[in-house]
Amino acid sequence: MLEQRLTQAKVTDWKPIYETEWLILDGTDWEISWSGPGGDRVSHGSNAFPEEWEVLRDWLYGQCTERGEETR
Repeated sequence: MLEQRLTQAKVTDWKPIYETEWLILDGTDWEISWSGPGGDRVSHGSNAFPEEWEVLRDWLYGQCTERGEETR
């Protein structure tokens, strides 16, 4: 199921860095790394996200909710 979400979110197309032009002192920093045929890759951001981010984020939040964990 995770592999399907990663494919749906087009993670392998994500840029290495997502940034915003504004200075935000308390926001959301994130990072995802993976290995594939082209080697190891990383994508990360600070208060900026790829277009497909919500597909992966919503699925991950759902996984935590099913286990009774707080999601946000």
